[in-house]
Amino acid sequence: MPSSSPTTTCPREDVLVAYQLGTLDEAEREATRAHLEGCAACRAAAGAVGEATQTLGPVSGGATVSPGQRVGRFVLMERLGAGAMGTVYAAYDSELDRRVALKFLKLRGGTSWNAARRDAMTREARALARVAHPNVLAVFDVGMHDAQPFLATEFVDGGNLRQALAARPRTSDEVLRILVDAGEGLHAAHLAGLVHRDFKPENVMLGRDGRPRVADFGLAGELGPATESAEPRAEAFEPGALATLVEQRGRVGTPAYMAPEVARGERATALSDQFSFCVAAVEALGGKRPFPDALTAERAAAIERGPGELEALPRRVRAALGRGLAARPEARFASMGELLERL
Repeated sequence: MPSSSPTTTCPREDVLVAYQLGTLDEAEREATRAHLEGCAACRAAAGAVGEATQTLGPVSGGATVSPGQRVGRFVLMERLGAGAMGTVYAAYDSELDRRVALKFLKLRGGTSWNAARRDAMTREARALARVAHPNVLAVFDVGMHDAQPFLATEFVDGGNLRQALAARPRTSDEVLRILVDAGEGLHAAHLAGLVHRDFKPENVMLGRDGRPRVADFGLAGELGPATESAEPRAEAFEPGALATLVEQRGRVGTPAYMAPEVARGERATALSDQFSFCVAAVEALGGKRPFPDALTAERAAAIERGPGELEALPRRVRAALGRGLAARPEARFASMGELLERL
């Protein structure tokens, strides 16, 4: 989380997006502003993010929701968080007597863009529904409330992986088990014909039961027909409506975890998900990402050279993650399954 000191770690891209959209709370906004005053690189990045968000236009349409309000069979309880893509509430399912999470998608821009966003939400629900796996966030329903789409998912009593790792010290074996379990969820998605496109610690929910769930497939696209024995081929990927529209405005995903081929504008695949997973794994195990965060020539050159600060990791883990971080997709493991076996 950014602090008020301009010398602290540079804010993540999602923070810059929220800053430009005005969705940060007051403390976060002031901390980010203070950092931008002293960091030319982040000012440039914030400017680029600002240009991208301006192309989407102001928030339009949709409903105003608040705790205590009923949305279909759900009763809103409390707001859990908000970002560039939408707002998440804890809610009570009055029919099935359980707590759920409701994700409301923000609407911006013209009719075609909003229609594509609604289609993307439906696609996300269908994608998650056909990945019945304990390490993938379960989806229960998708609907509309005053022309605003929402997604009802499993409620995870806990935070994301980044928050969990910051909350208390964990042994490397504990962290590795969490990563492998999350990787199994990602592998299950690949076998179902999906690519996540934005795997990172914030998109791994870790419940108090200790079970990680891969979440936020909102940027996911279809990989094509899957087989039971192998990963879908990279060339089978066909982007969905949301991915297509976002790609017209720039690359999709978080730069710090983005595979080099995606950074060059190529389509995301299961192999680019593998690269993102390995970046997140190195960070979780060693406390630092292996490459520069910004999409620059410096980062591209560093990826070509290969990760250089994995020495603190066990040899087998170092070898496996190093291969998953290969600059060329074909040099990585053929599937997440193979990578997980090595880990």
